Amino acid sequence: VAANGKEVLQLLEKIPYDLILMDCQMPILDGLETTREIHLWQESSFANGRRPAIVAMTADAMKEDQQKCLDAGMDDYLAKPVSKAKLAAMLERWSNFILMTKEAAILSETQNISTNTNSIDLQLDWSQLHQLSEGNTEFELELLQMFVEDSQICLLAIKAAIAANDFQLLQPLAHQLKGASANVGATSVYLDAQKLEKLPQHQLEEANRLISNMEAFIYQVQVYLNNQI
Repeated sequence: VAANGKEVLQLLEKIPYDLILMDCQMPILDGLETTREIHLWQESSFANGRRPAIVAMTADAMKEDQQKCLDAGMDDYLAKPVSKAKLAAMLERWSNFILMTKEAAILSETQNISTNTNSIDLQLDWSQLHQLSEGNTEFELELLQMFVEDSQICLLAIKAAIAANDFQLLQPLAHQLKGASANVGATSVYLDAQKLEKLPQHQLEEANRLISNMEAFIYQVQVYLNNQI
């Protein structure tokens, strides 16, 4: 436990954290300032060689306050008071995602990833993407990057809707993600978003599983894009 933002930064250099519950109201450096500073660090500056996931914890429940946290670079959001159920669901979701990203990192280190799209197992419908881009490879990469960024924002909103038990908001968000994934041929995300859109309200565990699947796939797309640079 850190008493302020400066202590958070000091601990990150010594202890390999995978996830931080970031209090937005800390003294000296608040949670927003601390998060911005973390994003300025090189990956090698962290004790575990990579930036941990950052989950905002704040008493401000307004949508604009949530957006401030996301704009500062936080990955998720929990409004106080935090119930055990919401905290457990969030930790389970991020634990699954962190495990998948570690496995993906190990895979990328042990395999020589070719820039040939046929050798990348992204479960993308490349014919759909080629048709959309009219064969322009550079435009395809731009489309995929836009898909990654928009999907990450949409998934954050979906997680916030689930945390607020607002399944009326969840359905149009899942529908939006389904449409975006169909445009670029991201078949697995399309199918998971379709299931999420129709999911009964009480199936929280299944919702978290679908979200973890989509986050892992979007991470793989980002890894692919990074290897094109």
